[in-house]
Amino acid sequence: MTVTGTGTGTTVSEDGSDSGTDTSGCPRPAAAAPFTDLGEVSAPQRDDIARVYGLGVTEGTTATTFSPADPVTRAQMASFLARLHKAVTGSDAGVVAAPFTDLGEVSAPQRDDIARVYGLGVTEGTTATTFSPADPVTRAQMASFLARYIRQASV
Repeated sequence: MTVTGTGTGTTVSEDGSDSGTDTSGCPRPAAAAPFTDLGEVSAPQRDDIARVYGLGVTEGTTATTFSPADPVTRAQMASFLARLHKAVTGSDAGVVAAPFTDLGEVSAPQRDDIARVYGLGVTEGTTATTFSPADPVTRAQMASFLARYIRQASV
C-alpha cells in the first residue's frame, strides 16, 4: 500500500518508510525547524521533525522548542491529524458537532481539531461523551487514530 495525497502530500511506502518525496515525486526537503532542543534525538528523527514542521503538522511546544521526549495528549494528536489532513488534501476537514462534554479546558482551535477528526471518523472518544483531551495517547490509540485516518479519509 502506498499512501498518497494531493497538494503538498506525502508518499509513504508499504513498509512505512517515507520516500522523501511529495506526491508528485519531487524531493521534499526537510524545512528549517526553529527547535533548539533536538540534540538528544537521532539525525533521522530530527529530519522527520523538520518535515512534519515544514508540512505544518506540528508547531512545537514553544516557538523554539519541540519537547521530543514529552508525551502527546489526545488533544495534541487530534491537532496533528487535522493538520495532516490539510497537508494531504489541501483543505481543512469540516468542523462538526462532537458529543464530547469535557472540552472546556481545551483551546478553541483544539476543540475545532477534535471536531474535525471526529467528523472524519478518526476518533470515537474515550466514552460516548468524553474525549479525555489531556490524557496521553497510548501507542495503541495512536495506531488506531492513524489507521482510521487512512481508512476514512481515503488517503
